[in-house]
Amino acid sequence: MNGGVTGGLFGVLAALTFGVACSSTTTRADGGGAGAGGGGRGVSQDDSGADVDASDASVDGGPSICAEIRPLVLSDPVVISGSVAGGQTVTMQITLTETDPNGYVSYPGAILTSSTPGVSFAPSQTGPPGAYIDGTMSKPMTFYVTLAATIPAGTDVQISARAFQSGHTAPDCNAFVLSFSLTTI
Repeated sequence: MNGGVTGGLFGVLAALTFGVACSSTTTRADGGGAGAGGGGRGVSQDDSGADVDASDASVDGGPSICAEIRPLVLSDPVVISGSVAGGQTVTMQITLTETDPNGYVSYPGAILTSSTPGVSFAPSQTGPPGAYIDGTMSKPMTFYVTLAATIPAGTDVQISARAFQSGHTAPDCNAFVLSFSLTTI
């Protein structure tokens, strides 16, 4: 990520107003893309990249579980509250969407990770309200990002969220991965 804000005038105004820049890419490990919305408060989104980690290239898990997880799309990372700065905790929200009109996933969610040292999540696995998602339904998921005091201003904090279903965390599925960054102030 370049740490800059993309997404037009709203993204620039949001970054100036809230002192945070966030950019993201959305991808499937198998190269299939999925459209995502345009971000929100302090967030803008660029759906043109392909940030995935090594586990995305592995062989799929059980066909039925992976088939249920693949239509889950994560999008729209938004800073809800807090200051993106070392020693602070930021409240964030991402949206989980079931893209299969006939789909149904019980206890879906996202596993959150960061390659940036000093970043932790509460919880590291988050899910939307309710026990399921189905049919083209979208649900928000809230989580907290804690940034160690040692993280200096201007750091691009890299965050990835991978869709999962309860009982199968999907590291072996070519499941959807949302990668985004927050730039500390």
